[in-house]
Amino acid sequence: TALIFLKIIATSVTLGSGGSGGIFAPSLFIGALLGEAFGKVVPLIFPAVVIPPGAFALVGMAAVFAGTSHAPISAILLLFEMTGNYKILAPLMITCVISVLLVRWMTKYSIYTLKLSRKGIDIDQYRTVDYMESITVSKAMISNVITVQQSDTVKEVGLKIKSTNHRGFPVLDSHGKLAGIVTRKDINKALGKGEPEIAVEQVMTENITLCFPDECLKTALHKMADKNVGRLPVVSRDNTERLIGLITRKSLMNAYNQALRKNRVYLENSPLDRQSSG
Repeated sequence: TALIFLKIIATSVTLGSGGSGGIFAPSLFIGALLGEAFGKVVPLIFPAVVIPPGAFALVGMAAVFAGTSHAPISAILLLFEMTGNYKILAPLMITCVISVLLVRWMTKYSIYTLKLSRKGIDIDQYRTVDYMESITVSKAMISNVITVQQSDTVKEVGLKIKSTNHRGFPVLDSHGKLAGIVTRKDINKALGKGEPEIAVEQVMTENITLCFPDECLKTALHKMADKNVGRLPVVSRDNTERLIGLITRKSLMNAYNQALRKNRVYLENSPLDRQSSG
């Protein structure tokens, strides 16, 4: 029993003083001693239980390692490979899970991440972020939208498409409300029929898919894919006829790439990166 406390003290002094040492072997050693000590106490309390102390030692090794590293699966597989005994698998799983739950209830850090947290490094901020879900449409949409009127002719809109090199425009009615969307394909089709002077309202698409500013980029991209379109009008949830922006595949990808670049610069200047390169 004294070896348990001596090992804990020796490991703490070695690592605390900056000396060379690990956590893996000491955790197995301490766990084995604790397990064996517990295995010798159990028969005294429950004489009917006949289990060799060595089995308790193996389970104790896995439990302590799982708790210190927050890695129950690794501990279970490691000790199971050492024994190759299927009978010990259930006790290993139960004790490892209980150990990890208790340790995580007391602290969110493992023995490895605790060192980083004491240096002011929060590893949670380095986890991969799904920017397609975290970035909203309002941050990626085009606010200064070029629009056309229902009364504009196909020829006029065709010239505007040619001068701006856009592939389509939202169409507004006489009251400034969103009425539909017209694309280059619609204009070319009308021009091919020899109808340059007809109003855009005759060739525009009225039943359009809309986007809302609080939706994420992934939702907007799915809507584009479902309708096989490259742009979606962004409207207010309170009034779906009020156009507030336009999101395109290009603006969506620009917002995504900008977020990636900012994160890359942040990681390059982070304390964790400076320590790893120093």
